[in-house]
Amino acid sequence: MANTIVTNPPLVRATTREFQKGYVAGKAFFLGGELIHPPNNQPDEQYLINNLVFLAEDGAFSDMPLLRWHIGFLIGVVDAGRQTEIAHQTMLIEAEEVTNSIL
Repeated sequence: MANTIVTNPPLVRATTREFQKGYVAGKAFFLGGELIHPPNNQPDEQYLINNLVFLAEDGAFSDMPLLRWHIGFLIGVVDAGRQTEIAHQTMLIEAEEVTNSIL
């Protein structure tokens, strides 16, 4: 079995420091297990919608640096979930290859 390294580009290219900081914080939040995951372990569109509605109601859309941080955070959470799923699928494929080589 060959070692597989999975690298995936981020969903969105960060062009501001605020977005980048939020993105990193969002990935850490997801990977740290602080998010209550839906059954498939992935944040879904409702997660994004609920958070965007909250930000709009909270007035975050009038503060561009704060908005960039929050949008970066949400994208970081979604991207961490996506990359976790890709890594999980890769592990399953590798485990199947090992099992097939033993049998």
